Amino acid sequence: MVKRITPSHVFYGIMVVTYLIILFAIKLQDPAVFLLWLVSAIAMLIRMRFHQYINYLYIEGIILAIIIYFDQSLALLMIPYIMVMIYKDRYLIFGVIMSIWILTMLKTPLAYGFYSYQMLLSFVLYQWKKSYDSHLRKLDQWHHDAHIRENEKIKMMSSLDELSRISILSERDRIAHKLHDNLGHELTGALLSLRAYEMSQDHLIEDDSFKTLKVKLEQSVSALKETVSYTKPQESYGMDRVRALIEAHPGPAVDLKTTGNMLKLSQTHYFMMASVIKEGLTNILKHADAKTIEIRIEVVEPVLRLMIKNDGIKSKKSPSGVGLSYMRKTIEAVGGTLTYQRNDKFVLICVMPLALEGGL
Repeated sequence: MVKRITPSHVFYGIMVVTYLIILFAIKLQDPAVFLLWLVSAIAMLIRMRFHQYINYLYIEGIILAIIIYFDQSLALLMIPYIMVMIYKDRYLIFGVIMSIWILTMLKTPLAYGFYSYQMLLSFVLYQWKKSYDSHLRKLDQWHHDAHIRENEKIKMMSSLDELSRISILSERDRIAHKLHDNLGHELTGALLSLRAYEMSQDHLIEDDSFKTLKVKLEQSVSALKETVSYTKPQESYGMDRVRALIEAHPGPAVDLKTTGNMLKLSQTHYFMMASVIKEGLTNILKHADAKTIEIRIEVVEPVLRLMIKNDGIKSKKSPSGVGLSYMRKTIEAVGGTLTYQRNDKFVLICVMPLALEGGL
């Protein structure tokens, strides 16, 4: 994999070249001057290598300016510092003052040209870096949004699977009730009538056909009871599932109240209510120091209104993360709304039509 060349790589290379040019431009016969160049170059390049461009840069610049004040032949050593200030867009006032001061010390046209070229090059690299960083931020945002979309897709598929499973449980429960209330009552009534008739007719005790009929009917009643028992779901769904979810909440006690005709709600309503309540209670645990939690479920034609309210808000920071964002999109997909309010208390309000869009 080819490593992409970035503005930082180019700027690092330019700084190496700049220090080498400065090395040949200053008086090398003085060991103290060479040592100053070496310390300055190593400090700057190490700082750049580990992306610590600005830390204490202005302090080093002030120390170097004091040294240059006593020996103006070292003015070129200030160029790399000014270049970094331009490239990183930091301490520009200090950089401008140093630039004007350094310009008064340069003695030859070549020095002026070298200084101007380096400043222009730093500005061009700064513009490239700004554009490059903007591109990276957009790319990171795209990856972040793609990750959120993928998570929402996974949650949506999981929700559809869960809703399908709950619909199956609901249908099994309906069939079990139908068998118990209709066929079960009829067979049990027939068996009781047969036993009563047997007691009034003594001669039937020895009748093999009658015995066979009685045994078959008793076996049918027993088999029906067993079928109803196996068909009826063992786990909760509908309003029972909502209550079980609230009871399992590890936080403060929840005050749940319902009003209106709950028979108007479908399993989709109950599933979405349970999802919103679960997400709301999770956010309360994360973002609030709640003492009380109130949940109100109201069925008022033509809508279902769910409200979750708690006190003890820790901060004013918005709790709208991935979970609530996904829930809002899910509720909006069926024609509902999900909003929250912040004042003395945090209030989450979900409104769904009783006739859901999409025929759910």
